[in-house]
Amino acid sequence: GDKVNLEHSLAADGRLGGHFATGHVDATGEVLIFEERGKNIYLQVRVPEEFSHYLADKGSIAVDGCSLTVCDVQQDLFAVWLIPHTLSLTSLESLKSGDFVNLEFDLLAKYVERISSRGQ
Repeated sequence: GDKVNLEHSLAADGRLGGHFATGHVDATGEVLIFEERGKNIYLQVRVPEEFSHYLADKGSIAVDGCSLTVCDVQQDLFAVWLIPHTLSLTSLESLKSGDFVNLEFDLLAKYVERISSRGQ
């Protein structure tokens, strides 16, 4: 079978140390660049155009269930840096250009969009 990324859910009295990820897939994206740069990996992904407005530099995104920080946004492309610790604990190390990944966009961005659209 395929490897998947799983984490225990946050306990109600737990410390929040990242962004809210629900595990719901919003879209799939295509890996364009998966390249070793020094000790880290630079990962660039193309998203469907209708989801590109959810991308923000230094914003959050879940890639195959892994919460990551966006480092670069260009229209329908975003990039993240994968550090050795992340690679050792996830299935992301096996990615290559041309692969497709599951994406979950930032929940707060989706709520802001919904609330804003009601005011129109």
